Amino acid sequence: MNLPNVKTTTETRVRCKSCAMADKKSKVYPKFESATTGDIYYDEEGKLHTHTQTSGSVSYKCSNGHEWTDSTNNSACWCGWKS
Repeated sequence: MNLPNVKTTTETRVRCKSCAMADKKSKVYPKFESATTGDIYYDEEGKLHTHTQTSGSVSYKCSNGHEWTDSTNNSACWCGWKS
């Protein structure tokens, strides 16, 4: 269900979709988490390689008790490596 004037968490504004669907207002509190694992190194020609996996998430809780999480996973290098 698409609601007018309700933005997703990837845009500038964040609203609780459950509250918006019920025509309620709420404050939204984010909690950010991230982690990076893998190797970062310079090869024999001096070129930087970032063979790392970076994952992150933002957990949200609204003032009416609704909770949800958005996650990302970025992992690639210019040389073609992917995790």
